[in-house]
Amino acid sequence: MGSAQKSLEVRLENDVDEKTKLQNEQPSAPAKVKTVDDFLQLGLYTLYAGITCEFVVFNMLSNMIYMVYAGAAPIVKSCGAFYSNKTGGDICDQYDKWRPQNACVPELEYQFLSANVEFDYLCGEGKTVKNSISIQMFGILMGTIIFGQLSDSFGRRTVLLITATTAIIFGALASFANSLLSFTIWRIITSFFAGGEVIVLMVYLMEQVPKAHRLWISTIVTWSPNFIILAGVAYVTYDWRTLARGISLVSLPVIPLLYFAYESPRWLYQKGKVDELRKALRRIRGGKLGENAKDEMEIEQMLQASMQGDNKEKRKQHYAYHLFYTWELAKYSIIIASGMFVTSIINYGLLFNMEKLSGSIYLNSAFFGLFRWSMNIVAGAIDYFIKSVGRKMIHFFALAFIAACVAIAFCVFAFGLSDWMFLVRYCALGAAAMSSQLYLTKTVVMVELYPTAIRNIATSFMGLLSRVGNILAPQLFYLADIWKPLPYMTMMLLALLDLTNFQLFIPETKGKPLKDHLPGPDECIWRRKKKAASNTERAASTTGTEENTV
Repeated sequence: MGSAQKSLEVRLENDVDEKTKLQNEQPSAPAKVKTVDDFLQLGLYTLYAGITCEFVVFNMLSNMIYMVYAGAAPIVKSCGAFYSNKTGGDICDQYDKWRPQNACVPELEYQFLSANVEFDYLCGEGKTVKNSISIQMFGILMGTIIFGQLSDSFGRRTVLLITATTAIIFGALASFANSLLSFTIWRIITSFFAGGEVIVLMVYLMEQVPKAHRLWISTIVTWSPNFIILAGVAYVTYDWRTLARGISLVSLPVIPLLYFAYESPRWLYQKGKVDELRKALRRIRGGKLGENAKDEMEIEQMLQASMQGDNKEKRKQHYAYHLFYTWELAKYSIIIASGMFVTSIINYGLLFNMEKLSGSIYLNSAFFGLFRWSMNIVAGAIDYFIKSVGRKMIHFFALAFIAACVAIAFCVFAFGLSDWMFLVRYCALGAAAMSSQLYLTKTVVMVELYPTAIRNIATSFMGLLSRVGNILAPQLFYLADIWKPLPYMTMMLLALLDLTNFQLFIPETKGKPLKDHLPGPDECIWRRKKKAASNTERAASTTGTEENTV
């Protein structure tokens, strides 16, 4: 009995030893391979990239809102001996009726010598210039569509270099136009390449910045301070021809800056360009890639994973319909695109009608830029230092502020509160300035929601709807011919609609890592339908076979 018990104990010990041995021999779970985001850091190259992008921003913004000055309508004070004692509105009503039958030399008052003044588009004829602005915005729309796709295929930096250079050249050439028609043609071409800058720039910058610093950097390298700079350039140049040349001259440094810049590391990773990615990461990290053995090893693991990854996926071209690849992506695409449309209607509707506001056009623009930039800095500081405040909260307060501003302007006109007309100026400037936060938050959310494979296509698609808003925006105040408060009521309702949709259907993205690839085929909308149909056919076939067997 004792011998049997001893034998049992020995067997149990052997079993335990064997289990321990097997456990030790089992491979441990592989360490998670880091992504490009994990190796991005702030440094001198971030400063270099920021300065480069700032010059791109100045060029594209100046070409986008050039017509705020070049299309500013003058005030007709009188026409010869006629109408000198009437108000501006009455003068224009009489001038439009009287001038075709009679000749007189109008006395004009203007702060900037615009194309309206030089080509003699006064009062009601000024709508022809507004239509020219809409046509120019169509050029931006086309650039948005085409260059977004090209940047996904050939690289962000390459497309930026081409678009910035050509926008500088054609912007200067437009200054030699001798009619509104030729001017519009040159400006369409310039706007086409400016549209390419608009759609690629933010993605290019965001893909080189650590995720914790994306929003505050985008509040510094942004449109807002460039409104102030452009107001200064417009004040010095004074006429539309010299302004066009001045914009191109100030923008010239962007060409060498982009030439010596590196391609987006995330684009290089997604395309499997390992050697170029290694060089770009070394530059972004200040040449310290090999100083830390652990970092060096982790980067090489990531690069090896990139080379061994799904090459078929890397070679695959993606198109706009991939934005609707899953129900979730389709929802995001519809909500953000419609929101960009609303933002552009409000922003550019107010901007391209700035001459209707009281005060100096230069000071209005400078105040607009300063207030907009201040809000950007405040939003950036809140986002960085208060972790609980996300993209959605900033978007909510910005849109609520805009809705309140246009509601006040609506009430002033609707109830005939002439003593409160000064509020319209500040509310209009405040609403347009706060639109910056909507562009920023929507763009950052867009970058963080979509995978690298379709990120720039997403930006291009959202930009498409935004540019449709640009095209319609100059016409917004035509609604005042029906009822004077109608433009403001329209903006208020659109703002409330966008606010509701964004808050209900868009998730919080703050602090989330960027994705590289689309979801699997099992989540694809159309493939699921095909799969369901295939399963139905297979089931029917099986049933038929069983019946025949019976």
